[in-house]
Amino acid sequence: MTKTSSILIAIIIGYLLALVLNMVEFGAVREASWFSLPQPFYFPLVFKWGAIAPMLIMFIVTAVETVGDVTAITMGGVR
Repeated sequence: MTKTSSILIAIIIGYLLALVLNMVEFGAVREASWFSLPQPFYFPLVFKWGAIAPMLIMFIVTAVETVGDVTAITMGGVR
């Protein structure tokens, strides 16, 4: 159990140490409202083609690979 949760235990110990050393700032939490509605366009909507183009290429390659895999599996099951 300890081996599995070692990262969580380290985060908790680090947070408690930061609390003791006054390194945790609660100002933003105190000023936050109890309830608020989401603001969908708070950040501007920007399309960066330098990031979109490689993802499109990866999508096409993955789609072709999936079609090939499914075809191979179905043809293997038929015989």
